[in-house]
Amino acid sequence: MQPVQVVVHDPLGETPEGLIAEGNQARVLKSRGVILMPTHADLMVRSGVGGYIKRSFGKGVAFDIGNRRGCKTALYVHPGYRYIKWNARIIPEPRADVPSGEIRLSADTTQQNHMASGLSSSRTAAKLDGPPDKYGGWTVGGECEYTPVMAGLLGLCLYGTLDQARVMWLAVSQS
Repeated sequence: MQPVQVVVHDPLGETPEGLIAEGNQARVLKSRGVILMPTHADLMVRSGVGGYIKRSFGKGVAFDIGNRRGCKTALYVHPGYRYIKWNARIIPEPRADVPSGEIRLSADTTQQNHMASGLSSSRTAAKLDGPPDKYGGWTVGGECEYTPVMAGLLGLCLYGTLDQARVMWLAVSQS
């Protein structure tokens, strides 16, 4: 089964979150700056948190020396698919000088009823590089391999430090 693309964020607010896009429609949306994530339609009907999940965090979550782990979420994962992809939206603190930092997707073993896991560390870290985009922030992300031995909930979170910036939302998908 071919993966589909699901809309997780449209900075202009014109395309609804959760819209399934394929082929030319996905290419057009991506060219407009819409954030799409790959998944499989069958995963989305297996669980309310299957295929992809997006969590928003109100005024945002700061990652500093006192808080290096946050933005908890969970994703229903299935052994038939081996990639986990994530995106996060980061905005600078008001009156910030030069925001910087690095965050990565991490398994979160502190969550109840989670599957024991280790995510491959390649391509999971994202750094704040360069000036903010035209919408005043950064959309960062990564991808890693993960093949569960059985279907279930995978507890996830972001880990790292951000100086003078906050995470506004986190989206994760399996494909």
